[in-house]
Amino acid sequence: MKSNQKLPELFKKLVDDGATEQEVADFLGQIREPDAAAELHEVMEEHWNFILSDDTSSQKAAREKSSFPTLLIASIAALICVVFVSFYLWSGADIAPRPDRKSDFVSRAAGKSKTEIVMLNDGSRVILNSGAVLRYPLKFDGDKREVFLEGEAYFDIKHESARSFLVHTGKLTTSVLGTTFNIMAYKELSKIAVTVISGKVAVKDTSNAEMVMLTPGRRAEMRNNHKSFVCDSLYNPADVIAWQRGDLVFDDTPLEEIALKLYYRFGTQIIIQNAEKRQMKFSGSFKTQDLPDILAAIAEISGVKLKIRNNNYVLY
Repeated sequence: MKSNQKLPELFKKLVDDGATEQEVADFLGQIREPDAAAELHEVMEEHWNFILSDDTSSQKAAREKSSFPTLLIASIAALICVVFVSFYLWSGADIAPRPDRKSDFVSRAAGKSKTEIVMLNDGSRVILNSGAVLRYPLKFDGDKREVFLEGEAYFDIKHESARSFLVHTGKLTTSVLGTTFNIMAYKELSKIAVTVISGKVAVKDTSNAEMVMLTPGRRAEMRNNHKSFVCDSLYNPADVIAWQRGDLVFDDTPLEEIALKLYYRFGTQIIIQNAEKRQMKFSGSFKTQDLPDILAAIAEISGVKLKIRNNNYVLY
């Protein structure tokens, strides 16, 4: 979430080694603004004066013999280098030089058993489900807004009539002006699913230019080796985003998809021994149950057997 803090506050947190990843991103964005140089110089000068006032008399005398502008410039350069290195290490982004600001993308990931909220530069909000990764620019430039998703996420996009919002997931590109929708695009699964909660969404297969338009309650799925979308209407679209409140809702869901979501939720590997059982469907919902109880219920209802092997669960 964007901190909305001013440059002096962000600078103090950086030098105190107490800045979060988002605050580092905010600092980098602010110092890139054309009018930021004067304010940054003032902040650095104040910090330098504080250091001098806190020194012992001998240290202070030695420092005062040095040229303030030279030391200040060196301090700024060193600080910005540290900030950039720290930022790229935290975000997992490539540290190679970028050709321009438009290509400055950062990554945010939701770990196992966690969700992550990402506030974008345009005011849009993205909630990442466990195991999801979002790549996005610090600032949207040009006539479109683009992000890249791996995993599952809910998008609440701020409406801009002049700039579309594009989500790239494998060979699919989802395009909107302003709406709410859910995308599931885990690389371990053989399909990508887009579900619209409100507004209108266009989903395009970039490999063959096929496109579908989705309205609220409609879902489009594309399998890896298929060339056509499979679209349907959902009785309760809110079930698709039940994961945001910690619930697990499965509606005629293949066991391989359930196993993957349970893995990201609980961090325990679930193995399904044969391909036929991976495609078996299950319907049910869970709120506070732990993993053993969930798997026991799935096994009983689906007619499969459950065992534990090497600290992993096996459905067979």
